[in-house]
Amino acid sequence: MHSADRLSYLAPGYEAYRTTVFPMYEKEFMRLAQEGQTPKSLFIGCSDSRLIPELITNSSAGQLFVVRTAGNFVPVAGSQQCLNGVGASIQYAVEVLGVKEIIICGHSKCGAIEALFADQVTLSQKMPMVADWISLGLNAKIAAVKQAKPNATTAELVRICEHLSIVEQLNHLMTYDFIKSKVDAEEIHLHGWYFDIANGSIEYFDPNQKGFVELKKNG
Repeated sequence: MHSADRLSYLAPGYEAYRTTVFPMYEKEFMRLAQEGQTPKSLFIGCSDSRLIPELITNSSAGQLFVVRTAGNFVPVAGSQQCLNGVGASIQYAVEVLGVKEIIICGHSKCGAIEALFADQVTLSQKMPMVADWISLGLNAKIAAVKQAKPNATTAELVRICEHLSIVEQLNHLMTYDFIKSKVDAEEIHLHGWYFDIANGSIEYFDPNQKGFVELKKNG
């Protein structure tokens, strides 16, 4: 174990939180501690440090139940990957917390999507767990290659795949019986979002248009 001094660069931020931020929300945190959480939405986002769910939605404590995975990938129900805790978190959000909205949020410059276009043999040898996990995006990669122009660059393929993977992960959610039944009964609604790191914009998947459009207040 390393000394706490190695994380001393985080101490000023913590001190600012304790002295300035926490007092502003102390009553709300006390209420949440006493009454428990009742988030309306499950936010499944990428583990990427540049994607901060509460920041991009301007949400306060207790509003989002957040699950973060590499590539914002969702394991298929019953798969080996489902046993890693992601499936359990999703089930808890749906069946215990009773969330009404589930958001899958991908983003630009996603390392997991970029890894799909790397040498898979080498990746399997060097990082077998990573290779196994990103296999959840292979269908999106295949679809991206089919959709792209013949002379598309890797960067263009990655951009297309980042969007298509969001739709693929929504499909993975529907493999869970406890989600599908609630979606069919219109008790839960699924949403696909794409966050562009460089300009801060969010697009959402519109099934009617079969594409992504900018998120707006009444969109």
